[in-house]
Parts: sequence; C-alpha cells; structure tokens
Amino acid sequence: MRVMKAMGVCIKHILPLFISLVCFFSVPSCSPNQAALSGEEPVEPLVTGKETLLGEPFLRGRFSVLNPEMKVFTLSVSHNGANILFSSECRTISYLDDQGNLCWEITTEGLPICAALTEDGRFVGVGTDQGKVYFLSDAGHVLWETSFPGKIEHLIFNKRADEMVLSVSEEERDTLCCLNRWGSLLWEMETGPLRDLYPAAGKEICYLEENGSDGGIFKVVRGGELLWEKETQLAAVSIEGNFLALYDGDELQYYCLEMDGCPRLAWSFQPGSEQEISWLGLTAGGRYLLAYNAIAVRNNNLWAFGNDGMFLWERRIPSGALLDFSASGERIVATSWQEYSEDVSKIIILNNYGHILQEIEMANRIENNALSGDGNILVLAGGDGNIFILETFAQGDPIKYNGFTEEGEQAKTIYQPVAFEKQAGKTFLTLFFFGEGGLNFIPINRSVKVSPQAPQAAINELIKGPRSYSGLSRTIPKDVQIGVMEKDGLAYVDLPASLNKLGGTSQVGGLLDSLVMTLSQFSSVQGIQFLLEGEKATVFSAEGFMIDQVFPPSRPGKNHLLYLPYRCGDR
Repeated sequence: MRVMKAMGVCIKHILPLFISLVCFFSVPSCSPNQAALSGEEPVEPLVTGKETLLGEPFLRGRFSVLNPEMKVFTLSVSHNGANILFSSECRTISYLDDQGNLCWEITTEGLPICAALTEDGRFVGVGTDQGKVYFLSDAGHVLWETSFPGKIEHLIFNKRADEMVLSVSEEERDTLCCLNRWGSLLWEMETGPLRDLYPAAGKEICYLEENGSDGGIFKVVRGGELLWEKETQLAAVSIEGNFLALYDGDELQYYCLEMDGCPRLAWSFQPGSEQEISWLGLTAGGRYLLAYNAIAVRNNNLWAFGNDGMFLWERRIPSGALLDFSASGERIVATSWQEYSEDVSKIIILNNYGHILQEIEMANRIENNALSGDGNILVLAGGDGNIFILETFAQGDPIKYNGFTEEGEQAKTIYQPVAFEKQAGKTFLTLFFFGEGGLNFIPINRSVKVSPQAPQAAINELIKGPRSYSGLSRTIPKDVQIGVMEKDGLAYVDLPASLNKLGGTSQVGGLLDSLVMTLSQFSSVQGIQFLLEGEKATVFSAEGFMIDQVFPPSRPGKNHLLYLPYRCGDR
C-alpha cells in the first residue's frame, strides 16, 4: 500500500512534466505545411484601421505603387511625421501625407538615387544618376533645377535649410558642391569617393571619404576649405552637428565640435572582441551614442553610451537590422527581415533605457524605414511596393518585457498542439539554433523535401534560420553560401571569405558548433573538415579558431537520451 501511494505521488508529479516536455520538443517541429495541423497562425498582413494586438503599432495609412518590384532609393519623414517623401526606381519622387494619401508626384530625368526632406517638410531636394538636381516646394512645384557632369550620390540640407550640399561623382573625379536656396553655387571642392555626408554646426560640413576596402577618412570642411581630418571606419554626427563619434576598428571616440570647426576629443572607449561595431548613431545634443553590430548572431549587439562616456545598457536585436531613432533618442527602431527563414520582418521599438516598447512581425520584406524626429510616426517601405505608416507607442500603454506586460498578461501563445503526420516526399532534418540569450543550442525538426544531397539541404535550412514566433535565433548570417561535399565519410564544409571577418568567440564558436551538430545527424558522416574558399586553412576568423583538424561528429542521442528539459525564456 505504501509502495502504491509512492507510485501515485510519482505519477502525479511526472505526468505534468511529461506533457510539458512533449510540448517543448514538439513546437519547433511544425513546418509551414503543418500550420493547419499545429494550430499555428500565419503572420497576417497589416490592415489600415484594424484593431491592433497588445504592443503593436497602429497602422495609420498605406500607399501602394503600381510596380510592386520597384526599389525605394530614399525614404524621409518630417520632424512631426506629417510629410513623407520617397524616391523610387520608377523615376518618381512621391510626397505623401501622414495618412498615406499621395499629395503629388513628379518624374525625374534619371533615377532619383538621393533625395532629402527639410526638417519642417517645406522643401525637397533631389539628385539623379544623370546629374540632375531639383529643388521643390511642399506643394510639388519645381522652384529650380540644374545639372552637373556626373552622378549625384549624396544630398543633404544644412540645419537652417538655406543651403544644399551634394556630392558629384564622375569617372575620375569626385566633387563636393554647396548651393544656396536659389540654386547658386557657393563653393566646390574635389574629394575622393564619399561613403556618407553629414551637416555640422554653423557653416561646417562633414563627410566620410573612402580610404581602402574597410578604412575611411572623416573630414570637416567650411566654405570648401579643409579644417580637420582623421582616419576612421565609421562616423556619426548629431542632428544639430555639434557632436560626432568615430570608430576606427579598435577605439570608439566621442568629440565636441569647437567654434573653430575643429573637434575636441571628450572621451574614448575600447570595445572588447565581442563588441565589433558596424553602425553608429548619435542623438540630438550628443546625449546618447548608439553602437550596433549588424552580423552578431548570438550576443548582445546594440550598445548605448551617455555623453559622458558612461555605458548605459546593451541588448540583442535582429541581425542585419535597419536602425533609426527619434531626435531625443527616446525611441529607437530596429527593422530586419534576416532573422527568420521566411520573408518576415521583425520590427522592434525601444526606449532610451533599452526596454522594448513594441514588437511586431510583418509578412513582408521591409527594406527601408524612417522614424519622425518626434518619434510618433514610423514609415516602412516593403519589398512588395507598399509604404506603411504606423503610429508608434502611446504613453500610458503597458510595456512588454520578454513577451509579458507589466501586469503579467502573456502577450502570445507559447505551446502548440502536437502534429505527427508526415507528408509523402518529405523528410525531417534536425537543425540547431540558439535559444533565448544565445546560451544554449536548441534542436528542432524541420520538414523538407527529400533530397539526394541531404547534408547540403540541412545546411541550407540552417542558413535560412528559425521560423518566426519560435523564440530561437540564427547561428549563421542570412543569405551566405556554404557548400557541403561528402567523400569517404568526411563532410567538407566550404566557408566563404565573408564569414572569416566575424568576430567574437561565442559568435564564431556557435557558428562552427551548429554546423558540426547539424551534419552529425547523418550516419554516413564520420568527420567534418572545414575549408575556406575551397582550400584547407589553419585559422578561421579574427578570433583564431583552429580548423585544420577533422572535427568528430557530435551525436547527443547516441546514449539513448529520451528527454533533455531546458528552459528557454518563457518556454
């Protein structure tokens, strides 16, 4: 009787655990073709005026172009969000209101590859690949136009919007030109090829000039005369132009622009090997400095600093994200379609403390984004020719933390029903992705078409990344090409040179480990040999990982492991 009671207690405690484990391991195994069986809802397109879910922005308006395959070159929004400008491959400049209504549209001579909107939305500047420059009013009237011998690659207004600066690129000559509001040339100077152009304080103009494959030279000029220069890789200038930040690959530097136009170093910081930086942003008054690593797949990759050099916070956001921020830095937007296997874009809106205010996924490849200076209007340009206009977070609404609101209300469903059906001509592959925080690998099953090249198919699926709503993150940057060839029991994995630039021990180690574990599911693979651009190599990445030896397969199920419970965030 005592034994029976003990067994009853064990069953009482084990049964819920067993059910939870079945749910845990079954969620990732649902493929898109099994959506009807698993109960998983697809990512719905946004509908104007539709009631939004908790934490999602409200779709204020939408504009659709006639050619859904067109490319949007530039996307701008005025400070208050009332005026929206975009230029496209259709050779048109389009001006919208904040409801998505077309106010006017003009056709340009050549492709309008660069365009700028003044902060108040009253004036528009446009430059084309055939050297045409247009200056327009907010009513769509061309106030003047002029031509240059070359391609207009960059165009900006100064803070007072009474001068326009543009870079002209010819075959063997690059020129920086400054025009006043009436189109008269104020000055010009020869430069090298430009990466970017920034307005500075007063009459100063800053630009980042090409200097080799990765390097650049940041220069400050006034009236066509060089005032200051420094070698660097990345640069950011505050909105009013009084502060700037530079990153030379080793050190992050913060400067104040003095009255004579020469920057004064205020502080510097040396990031660790896990903090390689590929983008910089500086808010108004230089209050916040944002640094981002676009190819990090595991660790935190967005960092914030104060104007005194104090490190404020860090957070992981999607790889390959487009970033923008409000003038004050109280709203930060990250948009990326490279996080999942489908063309699903993830949009995250943060506040200046690094807290997630809004998080939404759209069944669309968002290729451009622009946030109004006041942070209230977000404009997105999709790859299908749609321009979305969203109202962002309203004060007083609940804030989401890791899928829950402050009131403890769960934001989305975690567990899905189990589906056991297997379609004809399909097989299951085991893939390994990072769990929440990138601390552990989580194995998932994915249904794919049967292929004679199963190892290559598995690596292709690994590169595609996890499904949306899975809570997992990718181990390999999206759209890279990794070849796999099997011979005499060895799987030869050919890594591209682009991956050799990755930094961070956990990031590079995670990439290699996920490849090894994914290939280890095939019994024919008795070892894994890594190649670099088709050749054997001793060292891989900046972290110096040794890849000259054959890696043994890693098969966690060889000891008849039944269940391995692991908590991943809310799952």
